[in-house]
Amino acid sequence: GAVLIAPMGGVIEPAKGLHLVPHVTLVKCTIENFPAMGVEVVGQVGATLKSCLIQSVRQGVAVGGGAGSLMIEDSEIAECEAEGILVQSPDAAAKITRCRIMQTGSFGLSVDEGAKAAVVESTITDSYF
Repeated sequence: GAVLIAPMGGVIEPAKGLHLVPHVTLVKCTIENFPAMGVEVVGQVGATLKSCLIQSVRQGVAVGGGAGSLMIEDSEIAECEAEGILVQSPDAAAKITRCRIMQTGSFGLSVDEGAKAAVVESTITDSYF
């Protein structure tokens, strides 16, 4: 992805972008026109996205690969080829507050079995499923 958030000792690939732990906050960031995932949270780390724009990427934001946590506030995720937000492993958790998720090629929000997601004052529109 454009931004990889993983525990220390993880593998960094140059195309992945940032490698930050144990918690990172992105404020007023734009991630766009990237052929892979916009933001990926992997392992027992956390991320907070505030007032961010993620668009024209393969997948918007994913949390998984261990018990990760994600908070997204006042942000927009749009024009993803696949999911807007993917919570993809048991014990992973996401809280989405005042966000707009739109124009995704798959689910606007996908939550795997065992994972948790809370959606507050947000909209999901124009998603494929």
